[in-house]
Amino acid sequence: MHRMEALKVKNVLVDRLLCDKCGAVMEWDGVVYTTYPAQYPYSCPECHNSQTTTNKTYPIYYLELSDGTMLQL
Repeated sequence: MHRMEALKVKNVLVDRLLCDKCGAVMEWDGVVYTTYPAQYPYSCPECHNSQTTTNKTYPIYYLELSDGTMLQL
């Protein structure tokens, strides 16, 4: 007989995009450039640096479960 084990959330991890110039957390501009691949522009609220990422929007949230697996939300 298989025994079901309930998994519990151990940690919630957040991956944020940091400014290359000053280290502050970048803020998404709310725009998506429909290129291939898609591009997402971000601005720094501290030094006004801008940066563009592809295929990812930040912040990214992960759940670490009690069995060691990670789930991206």
